Amino acid sequence: MELIPQVDLRRSVDLPFQTRSREALHALLEAATHVCALRREIFVIRSNVQGRAAELQEARQHNAELLSWGLSTEKELEQVITQWAQTFRQLIVSTSAEVSFQDELTRARKGYDAQMEDLLDSSISRTLLEEQLKESQVVIVDLSKSLAAERQLVKNQQKEIEGVRVEAARAFVDDFF
Repeated sequence: MELIPQVDLRRSVDLPFQTRSREALHALLEAATHVCALRREIFVIRSNVQGRAAELQEARQHNAELLSWGLSTEKELEQVITQWAQTFRQLIVSTSAEVSFQDELTRARKGYDAQMEDLLDSSISRTLLEEQLKESQVVIVDLSKSLAAERQLVKNQQKEIEGVRVEAARAFVDDFF
């Protein structure tokens, strides 16, 4: 019976195959690094989205409080307008949104300050309060749109991560086989 010679497989692997394997592993490492960076960006964006969602909820709650109070005196209205001005100032300080967003909030704050001065000089009517509430609802809608845009950005980055993973896997499989 003839013996089959033993072959050392480590020495029989060709050098180009080892080079391609190293290149494929290097590409996978780069893809993993890119995915980690994208995940960090997504975490930061999600944190911003959660912060804006909390601000939006606070603004909605404040709006509901205004509706339930049914203000009837000038002093009460002055307090509410002052609270709204403080809320807008806090939104300007706390958010890192675009300059146009800050400009809109500043204009809204100035509008409220001007209305406060006008209302102190004239009598308070329920229709003026309802107009202010409608304006605040417009601001809330704008905040909601901004929040939705940031959520869409997160979804797009997640799709990009998945694409990078698929490309890296395909490159590894193509190079390996």
